[in-house]
Parts: sequence; C-alpha cells; structure tokens
Amino acid sequence: MNKQQLLQRLQDIEWDNFEVKTAQKDIPKDVWETVSAFANTSGGWIVFGVSQKKKVFEIVA
Repeated sequence: MNKQQLLQRLQDIEWDNFEVKTAQKDIPKDVWETVSAFANTSGGWIVFGVSQKKKVFEIVA
C-alpha cells in the first residue's frame, strides 16, 4: 500500500480488511485478534501509528 492508497482508505466510510492501531511503544496485544481474523478471511492491512476516534484518524508520534 502506498501513501495515496492509505490516505484514500482513511477517508473511506467502512472497510473490512483494514485496521489501525496506535502502537506508540509496543505492538498492542489485541493485534493478534486482528491477525487471526485476517488469516481466516482473505487477508487485510494493519497500520501502526494511527489512532481512530469514531471516523477521525490521527497519526501519533
């Protein structure tokens, strides 16, 4: 996924193969649930360093 595709995904209303995780210091423990869910379907994207509050996304430092 390139930068333009990521920005487009962040503006989409809903998707089932894309998830963001804050992950400021470590990989969050709940990421493994997402990995498992993606493994049992057709796959997906996990993006670290982005927080989500409702439909608002923010890059975290």
